[in-house]
Amino acid sequence: NREGTQYAYRARKYGEYILNHVTDAQYTEKAKAMVKAMLNYGAYAQQHFAYNTGKLANAGMSEADKMLATFTIDDSYKRDMSPGRASGLTYAGTSLMTTYQTKIRHYFLLDEGQNIAKFTFQYNNDSNSATATRSGKYYYVECPGILASKLGDMVTLTVTNNDDSTTMTITYSPYTNVKAITEDTTGKYTNASKNMMRALYWYGEKAKEYITP
Repeated sequence: NREGTQYAYRARKYGEYILNHVTDAQYTEKAKAMVKAMLNYGAYAQQHFAYNTGKLANAGMSEADKMLATFTIDDSYKRDMSPGRASGLTYAGTSLMTTYQTKIRHYFLLDEGQNIAKFTFQYNNDSNSATATRSGKYYYVECPGILASKLGDMVTLTVTNNDDSTTMTITYSPYTNVKAITEDTTGKYTNASKNMMRALYWYGEKAKEYITP
């Protein structure tokens, strides 16, 4: 969309400015590493979505800097769910939205005769409830605007049926998605998809390093 395109353009130009001023003392090595990871993520996302591939975000970087190092994500990043369910609502899956914002989106199926209004959705026990949005036969709830430095943080969604107080919890992270896709051996995901997830991981790691004293 237009907003996403404008954001991508601004991010690329800002990143290029920093890399073109690598001798400036105001830009630390951590900042430069994060910018390179950001531009790499942008480029691999372009390739995955087949978008403007003639002008990749990392075009000005060296071939060495474009390479994605290997990594291992431990099992603590696997999706974790409580054994119970909020009666009347069935969990149907999770996707990672990777537009100009990174979002976790959980999907649910509402039982026949139930009303979505009687369910409460809360992230990390935040007092502000998330909103369920209908999409076809599904409802989804998003955890939006995840900062790059927080991509490795596990986020728990608690769903409560306010009539009978039954609950279910789903704990997930963008790295959960990264792990599932990059370690898949079934052929379900393309190399472009896997590379985008690898680039997302390194963007998250370098952003976390940048804000860490």
